[in-house]
Amino acid sequence: MSLGYKKEGLQINSIAQDTVSSQPGLFLLETRMWVLPVTVMAVGFTLGGKRRCTLLEEFVLKCLASEVPSLKTQQGITALLRLDSIYVQNCLQELLQHRLVIQSTAAGEFIYSLTDLGRETCRGGLMPVPPGKETVYISVNAQFELLGITGQADENSAYPAADWPVFRYCSYRQTHGEFLSADSRADSLVKEQMAAWYGDDWPAIVTEKHEPQFAEERQQVFGEIWVYDVIRQQVLCHVWDFERQTFCEKLAAALTALEAGQRLRQAEQAFYQAVNDQKLVALFGKQRRQDNNTLPRIETFHDTGFFALCRQACSDMDKIILLTVPCIAEISTNETVLEFIRAAINRQGTVFIGGGPGVGADREPEPPPKWENVMQSLIDADSLPGVFLFEIGNVRQQAAVVDSRYCLLDLLPWLFYQGAQCLSKQPVARVFEASFVAEQSDCLQGLFLRQLEQQLLNGYFLDKANGVTWFCALLSLTAHGHIREILAAEAIEKVIAMHSGAFLLKILAVYIAKGEFALGFERLLDWLVQQGDNDAVTEWLAKLYMDSPGAYQKITAIYGKNNIKQ
Repeated sequence: MSLGYKKEGLQINSIAQDTVSSQPGLFLLETRMWVLPVTVMAVGFTLGGKRRCTLLEEFVLKCLASEVPSLKTQQGITALLRLDSIYVQNCLQELLQHRLVIQSTAAGEFIYSLTDLGRETCRGGLMPVPPGKETVYISVNAQFELLGITGQADENSAYPAADWPVFRYCSYRQTHGEFLSADSRADSLVKEQMAAWYGDDWPAIVTEKHEPQFAEERQQVFGEIWVYDVIRQQVLCHVWDFERQTFCEKLAAALTALEAGQRLRQAEQAFYQAVNDQKLVALFGKQRRQDNNTLPRIETFHDTGFFALCRQACSDMDKIILLTVPCIAEISTNETVLEFIRAAINRQGTVFIGGGPGVGADREPEPPPKWENVMQSLIDADSLPGVFLFEIGNVRQQAAVVDSRYCLLDLLPWLFYQGAQCLSKQPVARVFEASFVAEQSDCLQGLFLRQLEQQLLNGYFLDKANGVTWFCALLSLTAHGHIREILAAEAIEKVIAMHSGAFLLKILAVYIAKGEFALGFERLLDWLVQQGDNDAVTEWLAKLYMDSPGAYQKITAIYGKNNIKQ
């Protein structure tokens, strides 16, 4: 095994881990290394035409065009521009080579005058470019329609390809030259390369393109990464191009079309099979077996224990329960689910529900009767919303996450469709594996926060009731503290700009009810004290002192008792 083999193998693993950690709910399935045969074509160019004058050339030409005698000598121009004489000397020599000036002698001193071409150059600001040749090397794979700028063989020695297998879908029946000539992207690539070489001079350079010539065959190294998105229930493919140090979207799209369906089925079987066949244990129990020869704690329940399991979840809850359901629209008509939600709210908890809008891929159901009335009736002891619904897409794996204690898998389908023959033998799993539960909670809360961010951007706060609901939801979540802090700060500024102090006092009451004294609380209180109705604030604080002395003490500790009018 060569050093390059080790280095690239480690690099693709590092890239894969970065990909997985970039988004909640991603699991790494596989990485592979392989090479793809490419043909390197040399595209030659003859350069000519004109380029923009440099600042020094422009000044020298204008000095000569002024016809001032003292500015027609090297010494006079140097004295005017206050430059070292060598710069002016070199500039004049270049102008002589391009026949823009002529040189004569008077009193032992060189005198420079513009030619007709020099006067034209002075007016247009464009210098002639001496004829030259450049070659751009393009790697081509016609099978997958890949084009890219590359170097010559000795410039790519950092990526040895001898140790890797050839791409499993590779076909050698390719006509690289014809493909390169017919593909308009080649011209764009060449222009980009020429612009990189010549910078600002490129727009003024006229080039003559020659027919592409075969240069060499080469094996180009790629790394293949497959990940499984647990939340969206899809398999994703990424292909890393080691030569260009970037992802190759075309190869990833080709692999996705060829293998994504089969890999999705395999991933679903590996991650969400029934607990009885130990597939779930294999998902996150391998490392623990290696550490202390014990298995993660997983319990299974059948139909006789489902109701008791729901009651136990409500008893075990500290703050929130996160649910994913097959169809949000059916919640208000399912009394079993509503009973479960009410029980959680009665224990001073909050329920977050995410799912899809419809029950089928071909239709979306009509909103059930009295939908809004049912949802508005699910409130807590402070008359604040106790349940929040978000459309996060149709989810196949239904779960209930009880704080960060445990996760219930496949409970919600039974609650929705209890008595269905197809579910009579399907168990419900209660998983206590801490890392798995934490990841499920973080993933779901991340999706809910994304929906709250969209509402924040889409004018959700124009309606006061929506504003109260939004803050209740944000302050009830527990994960991704930095994101919640940013969203709260933006939301506070929006409500300050849109609404009166009376409404801001309602938002402040939400903070008190949720026991939250950060996430923009101090900014909100400061505005109310400094800019709002002081009498209303004083009255509100007096009532708070009677109803909740502990909250009042926290406010005075945060803001300072002397800063609040008594």
